[in-house]
Amino acid sequence: MFEDVEQIRKLRKKYNAEMARSGIATFTELARYSPGGYSTYHHERPNRALVQRQRVRCNWPDETEVWSNNSGFPVTKEQNNAYNIQIASIAHYFELSVGLKGNTTEASELWQYFDWSLNEQCWEFEECDNLKESFLANGKAVFNIEYNRTPDCSKANAWHMNSARRDL
Repeated sequence: MFEDVEQIRKLRKKYNAEMARSGIATFTELARYSPGGYSTYHHERPNRALVQRQRVRCNWPDETEVWSNNSGFPVTKEQNNAYNIQIASIAHYFELSVGLKGNTTEASELWQYFDWSLNEQCWEFEECDNLKESFLANGKAVFNIEYNRTPDCSKANAWHMNSARRDL
């Protein structure tokens, strides 16, 4: 999607200007406040050689569903999805595998931009069908961890979904 690093910088600058005009957090601010998210691997002058030297192979941005949570920012679902798509595109530019963490409600809209899904407690919250109908239906891996209940192993095996119970 991105031709070069300069294109990423231009998009980020444009995004920051648009967000500043509307009173919404900038790309850099969102990255700074995203625990475990894009800030996990953020560099002002990104380049493929740096990524290769660091031996980074995958990334999973966290807190990818801020529009429906109280993030402190007035973010719409459309803006949230655009941000997630941008993060996935940047990861792919750097030849990284990128997973959608959590965010089962937008899985049907975002599966084509992400390589796999990492989910916590979809069995407990009855959200696994969203992952089955998006990622799994399109041959993409889904990794699930349950903390408070045992996953439905019969369904998980039939769906080819990696699901396990672990203690916190």
